[in-house]
Amino acid sequence: MSSWTILALALGFLLAVEPAQSQSTINCLSDYKWMDNSLGQNPCLMANLAWGACGDPTVPADDYLDPLASTPAAAAGFYYPGPTKDEVGTCICNTITYSFFSACSICQNGTSNTWVDYVKNCKNVSIGISTYPLPVPDNTAFPAWAYLNVTGGFNAAAAQAAIAGPESTPIPTSTSASSSTSTITATGTGSSSSPSTSAAGNQSLTSHKSSNTGAIAGGVIGGLAFVAALAGLAVYLLRRRAQSHTAPSDSYYGAVPQKSLPSMSENSYAQQQQPLARPYDPSDPSTFPESLPTPTIQTTSSGFAAHEQPGAYRGVAEV
Repeated sequence: MSSWTILALALGFLLAVEPAQSQSTINCLSDYKWMDNSLGQNPCLMANLAWGACGDPTVPADDYLDPLASTPAAAAGFYYPGPTKDEVGTCICNTITYSFFSACSICQNGTSNTWVDYVKNCKNVSIGISTYPLPVPDNTAFPAWAYLNVTGGFNAAAAQAAIAGPESTPIPTSTSASSSTSTITATGTGSSSSPSTSAAGNQSLTSHKSSNTGAIAGGVIGGLAFVAALAGLAVYLLRRRAQSHTAPSDSYYGAVPQKSLPSMSENSYAQQQQPLARPYDPSDPSTFPESLPTPTIQTTSSGFAAHEQPGAYRGVAEV
């Protein structure tokens, strides 16, 4: 059996076990195409899916939303009423499903029921304001305008102004066990709120979504970043330590180079170097050795001999 055959059988099995979804045969006027979600589903089909998500077999959503009339002209002035006492439940007693019902009426040229009349039988169940009690059903998406605060009545103009907001989509099957978060920001006169609250007056629908995969990936990335930081710090410290142990040099301390001193032999030679004496020549008087003056002895009256000093006068004393 080829791999393509196995793949085809697997796809066929998945399609076979896909749960049947509610259907709607109602067609909206082209002027209200903006009410469709990204899957091309009109508000009538979204109303069926929102109401039937609780799975109560006594509430057949398909039987509830029949066309208002055979023609748009005949539908003028008609609207879908709220649930009966036997039909009440959290999946229908909330502003999300009410907005879908109201939009479904308007897109057929009908009108919208008031919120007070719509929930008059929802006395024993929790009423959701700008929140849906369950995750978004499979195979659909809820537009941002469905989360506006419509307790004062559905406003088509305000809903159209909010179509740019992000849709609320089903939780992926692989992460269905984890908590879910998505943020839908509503614009215009309406508002939205967190799925865990039912208070009116908020302006954003926030659901929380996190998974083990994201936590693990974040932990791995954080661990790698920490190890890289430690490695960088170790390299820096090692280089700093190596530089601190480098032998100091004259250039490092800014020392002035010293000139070498001449050797002792060079100094002695320079100081003692004199012209050499000429050899003795009997015929050359300039080579004769200098004669020292002959000392003379004078006798004084005291009888002591006086030593004549060199250069003393040797003549006879003049009278």
